[in-house]
Amino acid sequence: MLVTTVSTFDVNVPYDEWMKKFDKDEAPARSAKGIKLIFRVSADNSEKAIVAVQALEGVLGKHIQEN
Repeated sequence: MLVTTVSTFDVNVPYDEWMKKFDKDEAPARSAKGIKLIFRVSADNSEKAIVAVQALEGVLGKHIQEN
């Protein structure tokens, strides 16, 4: 079953810096596991991010534990 997950979390660097790493460095690992990025955006301030992804059930949790 395909699951959509939306997460809001704090980032410990400015959002723009985090976004570059998320988009460039972390994208290959997500892609290899079939995790599809729906959107990512800064929340009310530059210290929070909102990310939505889709993946088969259980895949995202395992990916997060590994990283």
